[in-house]
Amino acid sequence: MDVWIGQLKKIAKTLRVSTDSLIFDDSDLVMDSELTKQFNAITNMSEDEQAIIKKLLEGMIMKSEVERWSSRVR
Repeated sequence: MDVWIGQLKKIAKTLRVSTDSLIFDDSDLVMDSELTKQFNAITNMSEDEQAIIKKLLEGMIMKSEVERWSSRVR
């Protein structure tokens, strides 16, 4: 498996594309346009501000995962 991943990374670097674009259809990778705008805005913020936003996102993702898993247990 690691050899396959290494080869895929080399191909992606050579073509200057992401490995996602080699694996998935464009329709699989469509992101909400508002989120895309927000993520682009975040890239212009300081590293400290980006770190805070990453922690907030991490917390929200964890909360969502816990709720999803706890609803399965019931």
